[in-house]
Amino acid sequence: MPKLIFDKKMILIVVAAIGTTIAPYMLFWQTTEEVEDKKSVSELKKETKGVIAGMVYPQVIFYFIVLASAYAFFGKNQMLDTPEQAALALKPIVGEGAFLLFSLGILGAGLLAIPVIAATTAYVTADAFKWKGGLDRLPREAIGFYIVLIGGLLVGTLIAIFHTNPIRLLIYSQVIKGFLVPPLLILILLVSSNPKVMGKYTNSFWTNLIGWATVVVMAGLNLFLIWSEIAELIG
Repeated sequence: MPKLIFDKKMILIVVAAIGTTIAPYMLFWQTTEEVEDKKSVSELKKETKGVIAGMVYPQVIFYFIVLASAYAFFGKNQMLDTPEQAALALKPIVGEGAFLLFSLGILGAGLLAIPVIAATTAYVTADAFKWKGGLDRLPREAIGFYIVLIGGLLVGTLIAIFHTNPIRLLIYSQVIKGFLVPPLLILILLVSSNPKVMGKYTNSFWTNLIGWATVVVMAGLNLFLIWSEIAELIG
């Protein structure tokens, strides 16, 4: 029977899963998008349903990914090092269409995530250095912004060209994101709870409760992972 084992490997995957679910880049992307669109408070309130749907739908997909992975890999004691191995493991479930289905999933995820991540990196860098930036500007009007954007795409291309282990890179990049989320959430909660900044639109009690509970849980997992790594190093 499947069981939870609270060791370093499991916590590593949990932190990675949280990092990919509450992705730091989305915090910047979403706020930047709303600012660029110059939406009013009333318009933002109307987007609540969209935000809820956008939060629920990925979790449903995530659940079925976990379910399919458990069915495909449970009891096999198999480590995945390449996307080909992951696609092959799906063959007992979906048959000969495993490689096509897996490829379509990777392609869809890439087309969705890569432009957003590259653009978000450019936005954050431009904001940090007070450069002119934005996809609504021409390249000659925001040179630094577009250099960072194109540079991010080139780095991703080079990683693929030099055959870096994509599975390990995927996991550890999400772990890094999992470590970045708590401090970012703390800043967001402090700002959004400050009446000097937000006026009458500060967070509700329940929003703050859920937000700070999320910070505590994620920070606790991160500290446990760090402690496990240190304990392993000192023997």
